Amino acid sequence: MRPLIIDLRASATTEVSRKEEIIESEDGLISIGGGKLTTYRLMAERGIDIAARRLNERFNIAAGAAGAKDEAIGGEISSDELTITPELLSQTENLPLETAQHLLRDYGSDYRRLVELTREDERLRGRIVEGLPQILAEVVYAARYEMALTLADVMTRRTRLAMVAGREALNCAATVADAMARELGCSGEQTERQIALFTAEFEREFAVSTSGSFESHE
Repeated sequence: MRPLIIDLRASATTEVSRKEEIIESEDGLISIGGGKLTTYRLMAERGIDIAARRLNERFNIAAGAAGAKDEAIGGEISSDELTITPELLSQTENLPLETAQHLLRDYGSDYRRLVELTREDERLRGRIVEGLPQILAEVVYAARYEMALTLADVMTRRTRLAMVAGREALNCAATVADAMARELGCSGEQTERQIALFTAEFEREFAVSTSGSFESHE
């Protein structure tokens, strides 16, 4: 998601400048807005460099300058892996074709980590929502590699099931929460609380857009 810098003179988003802007709040929050896909690495470097300087100035914590030019970003496919096709992945790993397509498209080279997770635990091959390609391995992946700590992190901000699955997101919440609990070592009480918090967030943020009255206008 790329937030553009507001321009009151622009009548459409196409007229808004794509120049990035870094904003420092009084409480220390560093925010980046605007920018383009072609400048995202430079934007990231500038943001990290500012954060490094502030850590040094305020807390005497030494941090080196960012250097992202030659770093591969998770999801980039190497030339050797371009021969991997959804059909081949589906056959070799016993995955539905639509799931193989989803893993390669949405995770790039990190599909390998998801495959390893399914090999560790066969239960993680299971679909989260019937009819959709997402599998339970993505829940563990989100917790282990993407710093997801809450059920809402996974359902809303990693897999986006809160948006694409409609109210089925609530029906699978307990299954997803249990998978997270096994990975993160959460208690039953913590798991129940996560389900309750996600349910409240879903009803507040997404219930209107998934109701019958919304669908009737389509």
